[in-house]
Amino acid sequence: MRQAEVVVYGATSAGVCAAVAAARRGLDTVLVEPGRHVGGMTSGGLGYTDVGDSRVLGGMAAEFRRAVADAYGVAPGHYAGPEPHVAEAVFRSWLERAGVEVVVGAPLRTVVTSGERIFSIATVAGDFAAGAFVDASYEGDLLAAAGVSYRVGREDRALHGETFAGRREVVPGMHNFPPWISPFLADGTLLPQVADGPMAEVGAGDGGVMSYGYRVCLSTAADRIPIERRPGYDEEHWELGRRLFRHWREQGVEPRAGRLVGLEPNLPNGKVRRQLARPVLPQRARPVGLGLSRRRSRGTRAHPAAPPASRPRPAVLPHPRPRGAAGRVSARRRRPRPGLPPRSPRHRRRRSACTLRPAAPPRRRS
Repeated sequence: MRQAEVVVYGATSAGVCAAVAAARRGLDTVLVEPGRHVGGMTSGGLGYTDVGDSRVLGGMAAEFRRAVADAYGVAPGHYAGPEPHVAEAVFRSWLERAGVEVVVGAPLRTVVTSGERIFSIATVAGDFAAGAFVDASYEGDLLAAAGVSYRVGREDRALHGETFAGRREVVPGMHNFPPWISPFLADGTLLPQVADGPMAEVGAGDGGVMSYGYRVCLSTAADRIPIERRPGYDEEHWELGRRLFRHWREQGVEPRAGRLVGLEPNLPNGKVRRQLARPVLPQRARPVGLGLSRRRSRGTRAHPAAPPASRPRPAVLPHPRPRGAAGRVSARRRRPRPGLPPRSPRHRRRRSACTLRPAAPPRRRS
């Protein structure tokens, strides 16, 4: 078993920063990553970064911004973000200089707790003990496996007095469907990706989670790898999207594909950060209980490159699904809304977060 002073689980951007910060202060630090890369979304396709007022940036965020500029030989802010390999190179250089031991390919298997503290963890790549653990995974897998209670999905506004919690009113925007597009097949059944039943009241919690989308870096270089359609890909899964385009054509609108899927040059060397963040998104299984990251990794069933065997049925929770949320269409609309795509996607979805509670009694979990 590797004994360290600090173990960070998850080599996301936050995980890298936590590990580097600890090591810079002289602590023996190990960064454990279940995948193969470091940097999380920052090095995994989400290169374009929304900054706003750069004067508010500080700490390692500002340090990363300067390091990206130095890598390209430009002034900070010249590019909106780095290419994935540049972002990962910056992170790896930080880890190496700080003396952080990096272990990749190490999914979590078991957590051993003592009292209200994590004593050690077992992974596919080995066991690790430390005086302090940092859970930097996106889904909070380490804390959940340690018995820390949590909630998944959209919570009621009254639960913590949060003004923007709960189901939000549907507003016109690129992330929502216009009304009066039929969600039914000829036999009266609902199309794929359409949720049945009424929406929760505004401000009410319904356990809904936002749709998962793809953030990938695309290139026009001559040696690029083409995107191929996998065998067994079902076009009927996207009938809702075809009806949306037909609706726009009937309204005299022909939106550019680049506008819809983000094919605007916004990264260095002619690359683009592409995101499927428009009205039609691959509908993801709703996570239930532990192992949220494993369920998320299974959620690629609708992607053209996914093998047919990786298309599990969506998980079902005993509470209502979100209605009219991003990436879905409600079969019932409360009132008409303009049906044309706006000039800018001003309305953004709100991410749900896990709420942590005190640790449960000591036990061993797998």
